[in-house]
Amino acid sequence: QHLVSMATQAYGYWKDARFALQPISRSEDGKPLTVKFWWMPMATEYDCMPATDIPEFPANLDSAPRGGKLYNTETELKIASGEEITFHIEDPVEVPLPLWELLEMQWIMHRIAGMLGPKETFEQEWEDYPSEIEYQGPLYQWKR
Repeated sequence: QHLVSMATQAYGYWKDARFALQPISRSEDGKPLTVKFWWMPMATEYDCMPATDIPEFPANLDSAPRGGKLYNTETELKIASGEEITFHIEDPVEVPLPLWELLEMQWIMHRIAGMLGPKETFEQEWEDYPSEIEYQGPLYQWKR
């Protein structure tokens, strides 16, 4: 229930937060739901900004940061950031659209994940940290 089906490649990008879907509108009858598609610009270990700044999500991106692309199979055009996509269903009782609240939460989570940087970099950096910490007075030091 309340699922969105995606092609394998699109799902891979989705689970790795390479793109996000911003919920825009839904109808009262529960049949159409419109979202805005956004490629997530990936931060690098060198990117830094104050926590009070609002990150930008450029509307002109037409591919993932490492060159991944998605296409509209009807128009055969690349899907670009800022493009609106509408999900249509015939029976909202038997095949409901995703819950609005879950889409909003996913929209927030994907933006946070995109600001963290590439998954591979994060995992490698995390593996480099020692697993135990030893108390050394007011400061903590890594136990080697």
